[in-house]
Amino acid sequence: MRHYCTLFDINYLPNFLALYHSLSRQVKGIKIHAFCMDDKSFNYLKEYPDVLVGKIKCISKGELISEFPILSKIELERSIVEFYFTCSSFITNYVMEKELSANYVTYLDADLYFFDSPDKIFDEIGNSSIAIIPHNFFGVGKRYIKYGIYNVGWVTFKNDKQGRACLKSWKDNCEEWCFDYYDAQNKRFGDQKYLDNWKDNFKSVKVIEQKGANLAPWNVGQYNINLNKNGKLYVDNDPLIFYHFASFKKLKDNVYTTNCSLYLSRPNDILKSYIYKLYLDQIVNFISFINKDNVRIVVLEKNRADVNQTIKQKINKYFIFIIRWYYNDFIYI
Repeated sequence: MRHYCTLFDINYLPNFLALYHSLSRQVKGIKIHAFCMDDKSFNYLKEYPDVLVGKIKCISKGELISEFPILSKIELERSIVEFYFTCSSFITNYVMEKELSANYVTYLDADLYFFDSPDKIFDEIGNSSIAIIPHNFFGVGKRYIKYGIYNVGWVTFKNDKQGRACLKSWKDNCEEWCFDYYDAQNKRFGDQKYLDNWKDNFKSVKVIEQKGANLAPWNVGQYNINLNKNGKLYVDNDPLIFYHFASFKKLKDNVYTTNCSLYLSRPNDILKSYIYKLYLDQIVNFISFINKDNVRIVVLEKNRADVNQTIKQKINKYFIFIIRWYYNDFIYI
């Protein structure tokens, strides 16, 4: 059986719900493990209908730390973002160890949305023990390759000797070092850069080639995004399986940006209307649904620490605005 897992806090709860519902439409008998990194998300989600019928397994941060006590020390030493980076490998290990029915465990970032079945990815994985997806950077985006050839948005491990060994190695690496900056001396970045070494260190690693797997701002500009006559989305000639909404953010009331412009890519009407607006509608609906229970959340406002900016950072901020304006990288609702 294929098991999926992801993590989020209350501000990413709408993203998780969008991910879950998009995936459940594509996968019959889905089993997804939802790791709630704060009490608000856990207390809300544990009463969610799909949790009660067993389609979602809800796990609290306390349960995760009880299984891996070292995380209580790590949480004090790292930022929230760094702690979440660290936990991606831990939650995947948790599922692998706890779920005897799991033939495969796949970690997913919470800001993914599925447009087609992941069966095509598993067909490509075949009998491989480990599956990773490259960023497929293009143009100016290639300068980011130092942060990792592969993206952590989707990572699959088979429940066999090689899969378990790789997963344990990832957890051990993240336990030792997992920070939100590039360590040039040791060539490390967060939980992501470690994936670069897996092909050399482990057998049976499959690099997914589907263009429609992990379409994202850093690679979408090199492809032809189109609709067929039945309204199905394609990336060149490959069906769009899932989109990674990294960097999608709210600028102000009713104005959002895809941030594709940061890669000098102009989002076309299909990308805006049939991918981003569809996702945004889902997020807004879930926010309204959650807020009926008087839960205050802040969503799609992803700036990391933005205080005490240097002159260089302020200039860069205005440059980004100009780039967004030039590439018409705005979505209005």
